Amino acid sequence: MESIKRVFFGLTYFGLIFIGTVYLYPIDKGLALLFNLFCFGIMSSFLAYKKQCSAMAWFFAGFFGGILGLAAVLSVRPNEASCDEQ
Repeated sequence: MESIKRVFFGLTYFGLIFIGTVYLYPIDKGLALLFNLFCFGIMSSFLAYKKQCSAMAWFFAGFFGGILGLAAVLSVRPNEASCDEQ
């Protein structure tokens, strides 16, 4: 059930990015790019927070790196020190 929630959340999130980009691109191309980078930063930050890593650092990695920053946070393992305390 948890994996279905994750897939639904991911599809919804990337659908939001697509709809936002399609809406903003005719208005202003720079605004559409900024919207995309902000969304990638938020997603990277959220995933890093779930893995108990620095959310602010990963926000900037996702913001400036885009899809590469998001891929990097997906490849990072959860913080081992906090996992041992449980």
